[in-house]
Amino acid sequence: MLPTHQFCRFCGRSGDRRGFTLIEMLVALTVIGVATTVMFKLYLTSTNLGSLAQHRALAASIAEDQLTRLVAEPGGYVWDHKNPDEQDLFRIKGDLDDPRAGSKVPLPGVLLSLDASYAHQQNVFDKYRWSAFGRLPDTTASYFEVTVNVHWKQAGKTENVALTAAVPRSKVDPTWAEK
Repeated sequence: MLPTHQFCRFCGRSGDRRGFTLIEMLVALTVIGVATTVMFKLYLTSTNLGSLAQHRALAASIAEDQLTRLVAEPGGYVWDHKNPDEQDLFRIKGDLDDPRAGSKVPLPGVLLSLDASYAHQQNVFDKYRWSAFGRLPDTTASYFEVTVNVHWKQAGKTENVALTAAVPRSKVDPTWAEK
């Protein structure tokens, strides 16, 4: 038969050892604290990545819309193709007074002005700017390469999405005749 009470060598008394020691409690709390911190950081990272994905999806949609408009009606824009920079790029502006920071993104035409979310949507779209650049691949090319860049600030950092397409040179420069 085993004795019900054992003598404790550390404290000098006999009795049942019930509960945890202070060191065991501190170790357990440290492990729980580290695990909680790691899980919280993972949660924050996941939330930030989700937000970035939403912004990029909207920016890609805006870039696609602007690029479609630019390709469909190039005459509605100012093409400064006679003054390229050192990388052979030139700006394509919505009008002559287009700011260097980029044009504001227009709201989608399907939003109703009486809709309760209109002000929210307007605030969301106000964060985005777009700019367009063109490039003539070589002097004999029959098309311009056009890139629409949509940019916004997120977490103090500038993010952007760019899409590229080709526009026939004759639609932009009617004086050019394909040889």
